[in-house]
Amino acid sequence: MKKYANRFATPDAVSGYENAEYAPDGYAALIWGLQKPFLHGIFEARHKGVGSCRLLDFACGTGRVLGFCEEFCSVSDGLDISSAMIAKAEARCRQSRLVVGDICTEAILLEQPYDVITAFRFLLNAEPPLRVAVLEQLRKRIHSEHGILIVNMHGNSASARRFPLCLRRFRARVDPAKHQEVMMAEMSLAETRVLLRNAGFRVIREIGFGVVPGFLYRSMLKPICHWLDGRLCGSNFFKSISTDVIFVCAPI
Repeated sequence: MKKYANRFATPDAVSGYENAEYAPDGYAALIWGLQKPFLHGIFEARHKGVGSCRLLDFACGTGRVLGFCEEFCSVSDGLDISSAMIAKAEARCRQSRLVVGDICTEAILLEQPYDVITAFRFLLNAEPPLRVAVLEQLRKRIHSEHGILIVNMHGNSASARRFPLCLRRFRARVDPAKHQEVMMAEMSLAETRVLLRNAGFRVIREIGFGVVPGFLYRSMLKPICHWLDGRLCGSNFFKSISTDVIFVCAPI
C-alpha cells in the first residue's frame, strides 16, 4: 500500500481518483452533494457571528471542497503535497491561493491564523503518525478564539461499509498482487474524537451521511437509496452508523 504522501504523485493517479472515486453519478459524489448544504450552513452561521473568514483547505486535492467553500470566504488558501493534485485544483478554484508543500516539515508554511480549516478525506487515508503530526500543525494555524476545524472521517467502522470491506480484505489475502492497492482503512467515531482531543480540539458537532450501504447504489435501488440517505443525513439517531461523518471542532 502506498503511503499517503505518495498516493497521488502522478497525473494518472489523480485522473483515476477523479474519474473513478468521484465519477459524477457515483456514491462519493452523491454523498458530497448531500454534504454541501450542511457546509454552507456552517459558513453562513459563522459569518453572522464573526464576519470575514480566512479559510485553509488542507490536503485540498483537486479542489472539490475548496472550490465550493471559497465563495463564502474573504481569503482562501489550499494546500496539498501533490503538485499533480494542485494542477487539477487550479482549474476548479477561481479565487484561492494554491500551495504545494509539506505542513509537517515546512515550519513557516501558511502561518497566519485561519478562521476555518477544512480537511476532507485525510484522517482515514493517512497513516496514524501522520494524522497526529498534521493535526498538531493545524492546531498551530487556527484562530485560538473563534476558529473552527471541519474534518470528515469517511470510513466509520460501525457503518454498513464494514461488510464489503471484509470481503475486500479477504480478496486481498487471497490475491495480494491484484488487490494490494485497495484502500481498506476504517475508524470508529470514538477513535476520531480521541484523536482530535489529543491534538487540542473539542468536537462541537457531528453530522452523519450515508446510512444506506454503498454497494446498493450500484443496483436498481440507487434512486431510492439516494432519497433515503437524503432524508436521514444529519440525523443524530443515525449518525453512529453513517459511513461518512463530519466533525466540527473548536480549539481547546
